[in-house]
Amino acid sequence: MEREEGQNDRTSTEQIPPQPLLATLLNNLPGMAYRCRFDGKRTMEFVSSGCTDLIGFQPEDLVDNKTTSYEDLILPEDRTAVSQEIESAIDEKRSYVFTYRLTTATSQEIWVMDKGEAIYRLDGTVEALEGFVADHTERMKAIELLEQRVVDRTRKLSALYH
Repeated sequence: MEREEGQNDRTSTEQIPPQPLLATLLNNLPGMAYRCRFDGKRTMEFVSSGCTDLIGFQPEDLVDNKTTSYEDLILPEDRTAVSQEIESAIDEKRSYVFTYRLTTATSQEIWVMDKGEAIYRLDGTVEALEGFVADHTERMKAIELLEQRVVDRTRKLSALYH
């Protein structure tokens, strides 16, 4: 059986790498690896130590929503789009990649890229979401700056012809 690109046939029964290897890999990633429940709060079951540098919370602050839920860190105006993208990916049995804004522990707004996928039980229901969140703030600032420059240049050119 061939696997189509983007199709997710992974189940929770797959073999997991040895813990020391996994811990080393996760601790060296520039961002946050996660496993969360597919619930309204994206309740974290696992968060890598990279979350401290990314959002200022310790992993244990997010696990089981001890201090805050991940969903509550997502800016309110981005929450619906985030939920819709995840639900769409699940409906289509594909991974997801998208950007949105988070509020950090110090109340800063940052842009992040979230790449993940659903993990399915043998009966086909969603067991969890697993993925990786990386800081995209500098990239988004660069895009905003370029967009502003285009607007400014367009305005100047328009003024020349009127």
